[in-house]
Amino acid sequence: MPTKHIDDSTAAELDELYVRCVTLTQQPVKEVEVLRQAIYKGIRNIADDDILSAMSVKDTVWSEITAHWPAEGVSGHNNG
Repeated sequence: MPTKHIDDSTAAELDELYVRCVTLTQQPVKEVEVLRQAIYKGIRNIADDDILSAMSVKDTVWSEITAHWPAEGVSGHNNG
């Protein structure tokens, strides 16, 4: 299985999926096709919340900029 950068748990799940594919189709299946299908199906089901909860959000330049804003400018109201 082409899983050089995939953790052991996910690689094991991909192996199980590969066995399912071979069993269901009763024919040889390319491992890369199983990986491609798993990625394709997964990509279509990833919500923004999934990304935010799974990946640590690193500080950006905005945290540096907003740290120097006056409190009255950060209220969210536009008095213009």
